[in-house]
Amino acid sequence: MGNQQERSHFNIGYLLGILDGEGAYQLSPDKKYYSPMITISNTDINIINQIVETLSFLGIKHHVWFPKKHGQERLNSTRVYVRGIKNVKEATDILLKYPSAKFERAKLLNDFCIHRINVTKRGGTINQFDTRYSQIEIQFKERLRLLNSKYKGAKSSETIRLALARDEDIVQPHTKV
Repeated sequence: MGNQQERSHFNIGYLLGILDGEGAYQLSPDKKYYSPMITISNTDINIINQIVETLSFLGIKHHVWFPKKHGQERLNSTRVYVRGIKNVKEATDILLKYPSAKFERAKLLNDFCIHRINVTKRGGTINQFDTRYSQIEIQFKERLRLLNSKYKGAKSSETIRLALARDEDIVQPHTKV
């Protein structure tokens, strides 16, 4: 791929495809607040290397984790993480410019990051939240949980079909008269 823009579009498309198939958008509990995270797990080191190269090319900060095998697992699974308010916001800002099956989840994490950035810009601190988690954060977590559980157990083709054909947004194909 000769030019930079073509390579950028290829990398974004690759990343969106991997995220749709192997990725997760999460709000992970931390001491008194939720931390946004994008995770991709895979057992193929070539795919992991391509993900790392893609994230690096796009300037998205990430880290790789090589967990140990547990129980009867036959293959080592490797995980690539993008975590933290600024990193997840930067990643979702890029990803939201393009359609994907998990667009709603990416948008929700992006909105969460904007919320958290605005809290601190207004002079607030995370410690000013309610006892453990703020009500707003709990609502974000619940909405993301519902989006994730909506597709749990679905086969990949069903997942894509469900994501693209939302009940009220179904577009009927044109037919010749």
